[in-house]
Amino acid sequence: MSSFQSTLLSLIGMFAGLLLAAGAGAFAHASHAARVARQRRQPPEQWPMRPRTITNSEERVVGRWLALAFADQALMVKMPVTRFTTPDTPANGLHWYELLGSLYCTYTVVREDGRVVGCLDIHSQRMRAQRSQKMKRQLLKQCGLPYLVVEPHNLPDALAVRRAFLGVEAFVRNGQHQSADTTEAINEASTRLQNVLTRSRQTRHSDLAPLTSDADSSMLHDASSFSAQWQDNSFIAPLDSRVGGL
Repeated sequence: MSSFQSTLLSLIGMFAGLLLAAGAGAFAHASHAARVARQRRQPPEQWPMRPRTITNSEERVVGRWLALAFADQALMVKMPVTRFTTPDTPANGLHWYELLGSLYCTYTVVREDGRVVGCLDIHSQRMRAQRSQKMKRQLLKQCGLPYLVVEPHNLPDALAVRRAFLGVEAFVRNGQHQSADTTEAINEASTRLQNVLTRSRQTRHSDLAPLTSDADSSMLHDASSFSAQWQDNSFIAPLDSRVGGL
């Protein structure tokens, strides 16, 4: 064998060795990364977490006030709007879920049959600048759900809010109609609330003012979304535990 052939075989052997070493290194790196990923998915023996309250002091003030006004209804805290709305067609369900999934109301009033009768948020200075707030207001309005923004230290008349959320059902509690005096008081309080809301809507910068057409046309395109995993979800495909009608 000539020296050239010997050199060529040596170079080929060296190149093959380098390829094998690189392949072994890549395989080892991939195996290590997969092992680390599996370890991260495993729940820890001791969770680095602790419990916390779901409401702050102002929210608790409003919550106690609502609990008295709607003693015969369920009061849900910080429930996402995707829990009680659903798309007209399921084709773009995931898209709408990702767009709306981060929106929630501080308090949601729910009837015994699970239907929402109204939502309420607590006023904050950030609301005027948040497109998400405008999106939520528009969505609830189109769904026909009453929506109020209140201040903890200047709460509206509880009877008027009850009338706005429940309509004629506000006169009934535990299956019995309320007295004529109570009904008259509710009507008067409701009238006062409607007058306040009307004046607020006429003020351009009011937190209770309706959306303008410019905001309506642009909010859906500029809203920030969040990552969501595809899974069984009552927003995308409404679920019911009943197998037949009641």
